[in-house]
Amino acid sequence: MKVSIAMTTYNGAKFIEKQLDSLRLQTLVPDEVIIIDDGSTDGTIDIVNKYIFNWRLTKWSFKVNEKNVGWLTNFHDAIKETTGDIIFFCDQDDIWGEEKISKMVSCFERNLSVNVLSCRMNLINADGKKIPDNPVSLPFNSKDSRSLVPNKITKKFLYSISPGCTMAIKRNMFEVISRCSAYEKIPHDSLYWKIGSMMDNAYILDEALINYRLHNNNASNPSDKLDNNIKGLTLREKEIDRSRMNIQKILFVYKELPISAQSPEIINSIEDIISFCDIRKTFIRKEYRNLYKYYYKYKEYYRNRRMFIGDFLCRLKAMD
Repeated sequence: MKVSIAMTTYNGAKFIEKQLDSLRLQTLVPDEVIIIDDGSTDGTIDIVNKYIFNWRLTKWSFKVNEKNVGWLTNFHDAIKETTGDIIFFCDQDDIWGEEKISKMVSCFERNLSVNVLSCRMNLINADGKKIPDNPVSLPFNSKDSRSLVPNKITKKFLYSISPGCTMAIKRNMFEVISRCSAYEKIPHDSLYWKIGSMMDNAYILDEALINYRLHNNNASNPSDKLDNNIKGLTLREKEIDRSRMNIQKILFVYKELPISAQSPEIINSIEDIISFCDIRKTFIRKEYRNLYKYYYKYKEYYRNRRMFIGDFLCRLKAMD
């Protein structure tokens, strides 16, 4: 299988060289590395150009956008530039384990039903040191270490997120999804992970193969502390609306897939989750009056108990 890496950069000079090292030193060398910079002003462009030249990386391609298009568009553009059978998504500030490509490609080769694959990850800080006992909730848990685990649709599906830096997809997933009209309006990681799960071909390799760096400039941060769940009514409603809009777009893409790839049961499940978003707003606005009935009826839709407590505290504030 031909292996491609789609990588985007923007003002990542502080960390990018270590990431480039980790790509170059993979035990299974990628057939192509596509890097698109979105108009960096901090020296990132010079670092990448010099790196490719000094190491004579003839299979690496580097392009700089004429104007800033934003991370969402830039990543979709990078994926479109790839030609491989397997496409890995890559951020600029992490560090890949040297066997990340080889182990994930092996999973694709041995399991034909896998079209979207994610691995586990270790968390590191800005200095590259591992973060011990971090209270992060990630959808990567199984009793059998290093097993291949299917990601199933549950009532918590709205929060089923696999960071793009842990993911790889088969080319056929890109080819099918890219025929849908709205796909480029959805973040690439959420798009492929959720659509893959809805098609019953998204899996988790339960082995940490990447060091995910947490720092102030992360585009996404998997932190799930209670403090992050305590917000005012307006901000809470905006977050619910964003989640609702995202899952609506994903359902729209799913409905545009070939009929053979769709399931009425999955559509009903997603529409049920969309309905919960509206019900949740009635709860925090105190329009849903029976607290106990609400909790026992809808607790399975929440990511965790901390998230519900955040809604409850928001509701109390709204009652003041």
